[in-house]
Amino acid sequence: MEEVLIAGLRQGDYEAFNQIYELYAHKLLGYALAHINSESEAEDLVQEVFISLWKNRESIKNCSIRSYLFTALKKRIISSWRATAQSRMYADYVELMEGNTSDSGIPPIEYTEFCDKVSALINSLPATQRTVIRLSRFENLSYPEIAERLGITHQSVKNALSKGLSTLRKYLPFYFILMNLLWK
Repeated sequence: MEEVLIAGLRQGDYEAFNQIYELYAHKLLGYALAHINSESEAEDLVQEVFISLWKNRESIKNCSIRSYLFTALKKRIISSWRATAQSRMYADYVELMEGNTSDSGIPPIEYTEFCDKVSALINSLPATQRTVIRLSRFENLSYPEIAERLGITHQSVKNALSKGLSTLRKYLPFYFILMNLLWK
């Protein structure tokens, strides 16, 4: 049955799409609600998964549509957690820095300055390290996905990420602690 639905979906059949939606929307919402504290956010994430499914329908391979949908939802949930963590972590950072204003009266770094500093440092890295960090940390790609995209080995991805993060640690020791928390 799934093969028929996938074939129909690839051809732009709205009925096949609706059947997939009817089969999985409720299950996906239950999964999202188990991981997200907001019902409206969970609904939005499920909606995004189905929008993405429709937009990418022509490239869907013969696979388990259930696995495809749940994997797509899991990635969106992780992205949501990271976005939430970033805002919470920045609030914690500001609170910490307010208590640590230097004797010179210089105010703590602002968020945009923080982002600019991190971005400038990432941009100064060698091309492979810069690309691997962006794909891993900002696009949430796995090592195998990065290796395939860049045409390099899994080990090369690990090495580039390790060296890049090491450089960030060296030049942004305090900020790296925050980034490490944001990126986990």
